[in-house]
Amino acid sequence: MDPFHEVTWLNSCLQETLLPSSPWHKVANLICEKLAKLLEPRLSRPEIRQSLYELLGDPFVRNYFQSHSDEPMVLEPPFMQLRARQETKAIAERLLSDAVDSVIREFRSGLPSSALQEFEQLCSHSVLSGVHQQMQGVSAASGFSHSETIGLALGCILQRQPEQLTSVCKKLIGRLLPQSLRGCIWSMRLEGIVAELTRIARKDSRGRGLDGWNARLKRFEEMVYREMETKGYGSPLISPISGLIHRSVEQAYDSATSMVDQQWRTLIENVLNCVYTSNKTYEPTHVYLSFPVLVAFSDRKCKNDESRCIELAGRLSEVVAYCLPTPQALSDISGDVIKALQQTDELLCSHLISIARQASLGRHQEFLSKLVAAGSTKQSSSVLGPEVFIKKWITEGFVSVLGYYSMLFVWDQLFLADWQAVKIQQFCIAILKLLKTQIMAAQTFQQLHKVRNLVVPDIEKWSTKVMNALYPSLWLAFAGE
Repeated sequence: MDPFHEVTWLNSCLQETLLPSSPWHKVANLICEKLAKLLEPRLSRPEIRQSLYELLGDPFVRNYFQSHSDEPMVLEPPFMQLRARQETKAIAERLLSDAVDSVIREFRSGLPSSALQEFEQLCSHSVLSGVHQQMQGVSAASGFSHSETIGLALGCILQRQPEQLTSVCKKLIGRLLPQSLRGCIWSMRLEGIVAELTRIARKDSRGRGLDGWNARLKRFEEMVYREMETKGYGSPLISPISGLIHRSVEQAYDSATSMVDQQWRTLIENVLNCVYTSNKTYEPTHVYLSFPVLVAFSDRKCKNDESRCIELAGRLSEVVAYCLPTPQALSDISGDVIKALQQTDELLCSHLISIARQASLGRHQEFLSKLVAAGSTKQSSSVLGPEVFIKKWITEGFVSVLGYYSMLFVWDQLFLADWQAVKIQQFCIAILKLLKTQIMAAQTFQQLHKVRNLVVPDIEKWSTKVMNALYPSLWLAFAGE
């Protein structure tokens, strides 16, 4: 089934590119001229020439081979028998296929052509204009997630014209991305974050010699196998802490509502074992972080093989290293969240601080120490306050506190905003306010710890007005106002 004819506006874009005045005809002529030039030396043999004529069609022959004779009788008895004609046709098909492949390689090698550039610009403009028109009046929360076709179209444009990324991302702010586009957007934004932080680390404003994802993945894979051989592991998917990882994954699936895809349990374990094999690091929070990474960069038919697990482990490692805040930034964000909450909702903030004071008196010292240790071995148990829960949410990527679509929505917006600290802070404030009723009902740190699973109802059906009216803090978080 042709997807262009199933989607009215996309079919309209296709037809626009085929109008008589469209640059496509210039490109088509250019392709046909090169094809004719490659085939012309083969026309000396009458039987091959006539077989090629049949394959190319009368319009092509009239336009490009007028100077050559047309002798259809050479393929008919008594000049040629049926078997010989079939063999000649097979030879002509191979010649034509080779010529077409040669033209394709020439274009892919970057053949300069003003007609081709003009055609690409027309296509991207037509499709982007169509997408923008379709997005008018669409729910801010749902965006166009109902249309995977639009996501595929946008993904193709971005792969060919990455300079359009900033413009496209601005249009996507406040919308849940379609699955067909999510991996593309996340990977391109992640690529930009890695490049920017690498330039800063090298103090290289021009960013010369920066490696792309494929080069980094190759190094990561080599590191995994080198460590596996050095340590004597039988497989990168099985590490000395495989049992610990298995128990952590089981606990995460039991507690996090957003982790709904049961078939990925084993894949998550394999990915985490790969990460540990590569650099001997493991944090329980990585279990939660791995889930959205798999959602974006895998599919339901994803093979749970060694090479795929290593690739996903590389993605997870980069998200942890380049997207999440540093320990100092994490402390700053959590502190700023409490300060902002004190100004906007003093009652809620006072309640959180009151529970924290109870803990500081020792009533829940042991519980808090376990909580901090469970969240990250790098955190200090000396900081006992409401900030500890903010830090926990952030280091777990909000997976433990949000429902499935709400979690994906937050991750989509954070990637669109390059994981800016201010956006993370705004989401924390928004979630605190949305969970206010449950938080106010909690009287101890243990009860507060159980406040989670904010499942935003019918996120794909919300309209901008409903969202702005009911959840202004969440709207501000992703709208950037």
